[in-house]
Amino acid sequence: MHLEILNQYMEYCKIRNKAYKTKVIDLSEYLFLYPTCLLPLVNFKKDNPRMKYVPAPVNVEKYMAVVDKSNYSERATYIPIINLPQKYLEAEVEIEKLRKHHNNGINYGGEDAFNYMMGELIDNIYQHSHFKNANIMAQRYEKQGFVDIAIFDDGISIPCCFENHGIHIDNDCAAIEMAIQGKSTKSQERGYGLATTTNLYVNGCNAEFLIVSREGAWYKSKGSERFYNINGIYRFNGTLISIRIPYPLKKVNLYDYIS
Repeated sequence: MHLEILNQYMEYCKIRNKAYKTKVIDLSEYLFLYPTCLLPLVNFKKDNPRMKYVPAPVNVEKYMAVVDKSNYSERATYIPIINLPQKYLEAEVEIEKLRKHHNNGINYGGEDAFNYMMGELIDNIYQHSHFKNANIMAQRYEKQGFVDIAIFDDGISIPCCFENHGIHIDNDCAAIEMAIQGKSTKSQERGYGLATTTNLYVNGCNAEFLIVSREGAWYKSKGSERFYNINGIYRFNGTLISIRIPYPLKKVNLYDYIS
C-alpha cells in the first residue's frame, strides 16, 4: 500500500508544530518536498512572516523559490503555485494556465477527465469554502511515473460547511464521507461532483486521493480506503486535497464513471 501523499501531509504538520513551539520554520533537514507538503508549507510561511526561517538545502530552496513565482518555462515539469482570485469569474484565466501547461490532461486520463476533475474541485472551493487564500500547484515526476496535484484553501472546511447548513455530523470524518458520497448542503440536492471525481480518478485512472479538512482525513486508492480522525498537530484549518495520478495515463471514458 502506497501512502506517500498522506506521509507528506504528516511531514508538513511536524514542520508546523515544531515552528509553533520554537518560532522557527526549520527546513534544513529536508532533501525533497512533494506538493502535498510544499503547498501548505508555503502558505504557512507567508502567514507567519515574523518566524525565523532556516532554509532547506540549496536545491530544495531553489525549487521552492521557483514554484512560488508566476513565471515558468513551458517545458518545465511543474506549474508554479496558482493563486485563485476571490471572484469565480476571474478564476478561469488562472485555471487555463494549469490546463495548458499540462496539455489539458491528455496524458493524465484524457482531456475530458482532467478538465472535469479540475472544474469540479475548484467549483467546490468557490461554492462552499469562503476562502481568503486558495491555490493550486502541480508537479510531474516523469522518471517516477506520476504527477502530483495539490489544492489548498483556508476556508471554513467541509465539516463546518455542513454545520453551517444545519446538517448533523457525528465527526469530521463523517462529514468528508458524506461529501464524497454526494451529500449536498443545498436542500435535497445531491452533490455528485466530488463523488464522481474520486470515482473517476481512483477507479478509472488508478490514482490516489487525499482529503484533509479540519479534524478529518480520507485516503483512497484502488486497493485501500481509510478515514483518519486527526486533531492536535494534525488538524488542518481549511481543506487540502492531494491527487497522485500515474503518468503517462491513457484516456479513460468519463461517462463510464458519472453517477
